[in-house]
Amino acid sequence: NIFEKFNLTIFIPFIALLVAAGQTGGFSSWLLGPVKALYVVAIDGELPPFFQKVNKHDVPINLMIIQAIVISILGTFLLLFTTSVDVAFWISVALSMLVYVTMYILMYLSAIYLRYKKPDVKRSFKIPFKNIGMWVVCIIGIIAMVLSFVILGASLGTAGLFPKAYSTSITILMITSLGIGASFVTRIRQIEKTYQLGMYFILIFCLVVGSMANINDLIHINWILMSYISFCVFGTFILHAVFCKIFKIDTDTFIITSVSAICSPPFVPVVANALNNKQIILSGLTTGIIGYAIGNYLGISFAYIFKTIIG
Repeated sequence: NIFEKFNLTIFIPFIALLVAAGQTGGFSSWLLGPVKALYVVAIDGELPPFFQKVNKHDVPINLMIIQAIVISILGTFLLLFTTSVDVAFWISVALSMLVYVTMYILMYLSAIYLRYKKPDVKRSFKIPFKNIGMWVVCIIGIIAMVLSFVILGASLGTAGLFPKAYSTSITILMITSLGIGASFVTRIRQIEKTYQLGMYFILIFCLVVGSMANINDLIHINWILMSYISFCVFGTFILHAVFCKIFKIDTDTFIITSVSAICSPPFVPVVANALNNKQIILSGLTTGIIGYAIGNYLGISFAYIFKTIIG
């Protein structure tokens, strides 16, 4: 591994200890967060008294035990019926995303329920047009959540009609195409927080792909491939600068669109704030999202073209 290559194996235990400490903190919030939420529900009387029991540190002990049992069963199931730990991890992440979207659907249903059962409770914000407004907002939100499942299901189903070697590419292209098509529907496009939810899925995807990285491949890198990638990145950056100069595009817009293209749209607001120019956020986000879509089509197309030519 990389530590052996540079004679740094003495640091492995220290780094492992730091990673373990960091993960322990992360696990604490992940394990206790959902349980605390259920505990509040139990205190409100919506769950049996059995779930209200806490220890001397105010931790819902019974809920923690039940959570541990359920997670252990699910984890064992995934390991027994999958080919590797990587696949089990990918499935668990996919399930977490499904739960994430499902919670949004439950939230919309809860809003409708509370509007009828407790209409007189004072709230910091109230959807206008009374019950009609509540139904319209919640139905649109639920449709948006269901639509994400439909797009994914349709993409996977279409990919199954093609040879296995092309299934991944077909899935990516179908999700891109159906997502773009859905964005032309005005009511879908105006739903709030859809961009943030989409970026959550993108970041989870990047996390899964990154977890599959092979350190050995990074050490014994193909310098021809590295040179090609560097040429593409810096070459497009220089072309971008030249065209901005020709068409008299201001410096801030050049910077923000470059950040969006190279680093991805989530970095746009941060850079815009550093430039003290929030008016360029829209330009950065728009070019970044369009770049994602076009990149999917061009990247997969050229990959198969080169594969055909080179053999």
